[in-house]
Amino acid sequence: MGDLGYGVNVNTSKSVEMLEKWLDKNCAGKWTLQIDDVSPDLKKKKVSIFFEVAVERDAFKKYYTTIPG
Repeated sequence: MGDLGYGVNVNTSKSVEMLEKWLDKNCAGKWTLQIDDVSPDLKKKKVSIFFEVAVERDAFKKYYTTIPG
């Protein structure tokens, strides 16, 4: 990951595309999202997201807790 030293892991039923759109719009620094696991029915995913900037990781955590459903 090199300079992407700040990470967060989430288990989610949200779309990866939705998460990536938020990251694109809200992160000025580099980031990467990797899918670590997917449930057999493809509804739940375990993803790891790594950030260049700690404050952007923290902003994502705050955003993630406000997503409805």
